[in-house]
Amino acid sequence: MVFLKLPLWFGFTHDIQTESISPRNVTTASADRAFRRRTLSHCDLYQRPDREKATEIPTVRKEILPACGRFVPGVSPLTAEQLGPVRPWFEGPDFEQQLAAKNLDPETERLVRDYRADGYVVIDPILDPNDLEALPVEIAPRFAYDTGPYFSDETRIQDGWTVNERIRRIAASKRVVDLLEIFYERRPIPFQTLNFCKGSEQATHSDTIHFHSFPPGFMCGVWVALEDIDGGNGPLHYYPRSQELPFYTLEDLGLRASTQQQQYEHYPLYEQFVAELMLSSGLERKTLNVKRGQALIWSANLFHGGERILERGRSRWSQVTHFYFEGCFYYTPLLSDVSLGKITSRNIVDIRNGQPVASVAQYDSPVLALDFPAPPQGGVAGLRRQVRELKSKWDRLIDSALRSR
Repeated sequence: MVFLKLPLWFGFTHDIQTESISPRNVTTASADRAFRRRTLSHCDLYQRPDREKATEIPTVRKEILPACGRFVPGVSPLTAEQLGPVRPWFEGPDFEQQLAAKNLDPETERLVRDYRADGYVVIDPILDPNDLEALPVEIAPRFAYDTGPYFSDETRIQDGWTVNERIRRIAASKRVVDLLEIFYERRPIPFQTLNFCKGSEQATHSDTIHFHSFPPGFMCGVWVALEDIDGGNGPLHYYPRSQELPFYTLEDLGLRASTQQQQYEHYPLYEQFVAELMLSSGLERKTLNVKRGQALIWSANLFHGGERILERGRSRWSQVTHFYFEGCFYYTPLLSDVSLGKITSRNIVDIRNGQPVASVAQYDSPVLALDFPAPPQGGVAGLRRQVRELKSKWDRLIDSALRSR
C-alpha cells in the first residue's frame, strides 16, 4: 500500500462510464469532484489494495526522456504553512478586501480586476523593438523536425531559449514578471517557450491538461505577437470567463493515462470533449487581433486555441512563454492517473538563469510516475499531424455550428 498525504484536489476519482465523450454525459459526481478540487484543501489519500499498483521510482531521478519531455524530480515535504495559499489570492472570496489593502495604482488595479473576471489581460510587455524585428529572421532556418537540444517541426520551436538569447529576453520581460508577481504573490518561473512561424490552428484546450500544479492554478501563459495579427493569418482564439470551469482531466472523461499505448493517445478524445463543452457552455469565443509587441496573459484554465488560417501562406510570428510559480508541485495531468497515485511530475528550469527549480510536495512518499513506451523515430511528428487533422475537422464543425446559432 502506498500512502500519500495529498490535498483533496488530488482526491478520489471514480471511473465514469460514458457512451460518448461529451459534457452532457459527464456525470454529476464528476462535476462535484471537479468543484471540490477547486475549493477544498487537504485530506489523506491512500491507494486501495484492489486498485492498480503504482510504479515506484527513486525520490531523485536524473534521466530525461526526450520523446515525451517527461521529467521526474525529487520532492521535499512541506507543511501547509510553508506551502502557502491553496489558490491564487485573486480567486478568493476576500478579493475586495485584499485588493484594497494592496494600494495598487489605478491601471494595475484594473488589470487585476480584469484578470480575475475574464481570465486574461492584454498588455504592452515593453520589449526591445530590435528583438521583435530580428528574432523571426534568426530562427526561421530552425523550423524543421529536430529533437535536440530543443524540439522543433515545421510550425513550432519548443524551448528555443536554449539557443537564442532574444527568445530568453522576451520570455523574461520585466514588465510581465512584475505583473505576474502581483497577480500570484509568488515568484514567477518562466519554464517553457514556444515559437511559431505561422498559425498553429490548435484545437481549443486548457493548459491545465498539459501543465498543472498543487496548489492548483499557479500556472499561466504569455503570448507575444512578433508581427501584426489579424483574422487572416490564424489568430489566437479564447473564451473569456472559461477559467471558471472545472479543471478537467482524462479521468473526468472516463479514461486512464495508463491505458495509452503511446503518449497523448487519448488527447484527440480530450479535444473532442472540449469542443462540445465550449458549444454547450454558452461562452463567447473571441479572437486576438493585436499589433506586434502586444501580449496576452491568460490564467491556467482559460480555454484557448488557434483559429484557422484563412489566407494560406501568410506567416504568424509569435512566442508563448509558460510560467509556473515558486513553491508548488509541478506535474502533467495528461500523463497522470492521480486517483491511482500515478503522477508524472515535471522538472523545470528557470529560463532567466538556466537553473533548475525544486518541485515540492506535501507528502513524504517517493514520486510516482507512469511509464510509457517511447514512440518510434518520427512518431511524435506523425502523431502531431494526425492530431492537427482531427482538430481541423472539429474546427470546421465548430465554425458550422456557430454560424447556425
